[in-house]
Amino acid sequence: MFVLKELENSDARFDCITTNFDDIKAAQKYMTEQFEKLKKALGGTFDKEESPWLCAGMQRWANICSTSAHIQVGLDAYDWEICEDPSWVKKDGCPEGFVVTGCKTKNESGELLPVIPVYVKTEDEAKAIMEQLYQAELENRGLMDNGACDEEGNSCPGGWVDGTGADIWDNAEYAFDCLVNVAHFSYYPIQTAAKEEAESGC
Repeated sequence: MFVLKELENSDARFDCITTNFDDIKAAQKYMTEQFEKLKKALGGTFDKEESPWLCAGMQRWANICSTSAHIQVGLDAYDWEICEDPSWVKKDGCPEGFVVTGCKTKNESGELLPVIPVYVKTEDEAKAIMEQLYQAELENRGLMDNGACDEEGNSCPGGWVDGTGADIWDNAEYAFDCLVNVAHFSYYPIQTAAKEEAESGC
């Protein structure tokens, strides 16, 4: 099985989405389609690589290869990466179970650090792993599970768990010490592109 990780760290959202494919060609095709679609949506032209002469807020570049792609628009970053998971056991042609995934950023540079997807059989396992990742990141940052609010209801560094997702907010140096979403973890049922196509009749 091949896993396509889509990572976004922008003003609009901070998220990591994974899609599973039976073969690498299907994963590459889908990655290329998403890459070109987003370039078109963002408009304008892109350099092929990061410019050493421009500050971070002025960067505008995009490139793609066989297993990864990247788009940078100012401080907004969009990444795709294809990984192989040869150990996953399939049933009736499709993986079953849940995937736990997420991403986080370095407070100093804003560098995006994706979480390696974890595959489990049950939702209870998935929830437990997500909460472990969340608690570990809180401790690493010296923050609390406080709903990202103080006693008066004002926004402050911290985090919360909401159903199948967990988020952490912190004052980040790369964002001029503003309070931003610095980590997101979530889990959801696994579905492959082939399964979705079969269900839609395509």
